[in-house]
Amino acid sequence: MSLFTEVSSAVKEDFNDLNPAEYLLGQVDCKEGYPAKQYGSDSYIRGFADQYQYEQVLDYKTDIAIGELK
Repeated sequence: MSLFTEVSSAVKEDFNDLNPAEYLLGQVDCKEGYPAKQYGSDSYIRGFADQYQYEQVLDYKTDIAIGELK
């Protein structure tokens, strides 16, 4: 078994454990600017974190495109 296969199956198992409704709630809360719930479920925290990471990447790409990064 290759390393890629091992990592791929670990990621699939991780996503299978997520609660889609809580994951989406985390994404929406982050997108709307609400603070993360202190005692949110793993699915909620993962959704919040994924949305935050996505927004950070978009901001960085925008800064590169308009030449603000040196």
